[in-house]
Amino acid sequence: MSDPIDVTRVLVERHKDRIVKVLIPKDLRRFDSHCPGHRALHFAGDGRLGVGLLITRPEPTRADLEAEGLSSEEIAANDMVEADYVRMGDWVVYAAPNEYTNPYVIDVRSGSAGRKLATTLEGQAQAILASVRSDWADELRRQMPFVSCARCQKACALFHVSNDEWARVGPRWLKTVLCRDCYDALTSTRSRHGA
Repeated sequence: MSDPIDVTRVLVERHKDRIVKVLIPKDLRRFDSHCPGHRALHFAGDGRLGVGLLITRPEPTRADLEAEGLSSEEIAANDMVEADYVRMGDWVVYAAPNEYTNPYVIDVRSGSAGRKLATTLEGQAQAILASVRSDWADELRRQMPFVSCARCQKACALFHVSNDEWARVGPRWLKTVLCRDCYDALTSTRSRHGA
């Protein structure tokens, strides 16, 4: 069995400015909007494609629940089962479908595999990133869910307004997600026309 990198408090404190949130699908490369978020130390790449060291432990995994004596049926029915293909201290390759969405893990390398590539964490991450084909990552990005505006269909960041302010968008858009530009356009039009 390959060994993960020992994630110590000192390691995390030394690199805490590199902490990013990554989404880990239960099944590798099968993306859905219910992936749990975990933390990784970002060492290579950017917000669209990167490599980091996983510093949180996905739990409970199938193995954890089996050890607790749960049946296969109980485990299959449990929505909280997390990925068992990745461990704390593994290298994770992650990609984001756009600038507004947290990146999803698309590949995993063990700590021992990283140590074979370079001596420093930065070197290991750079070597792993260099091995990732960008066209493959682009194809996976197209499969990832993200929040989009119901009016213009563009990816968007979420923002908050009061219920009274939101009601100004009108009944057609009331229970949808809107980008800030479309919200502003709808509410400014309604304000001018007294609607």
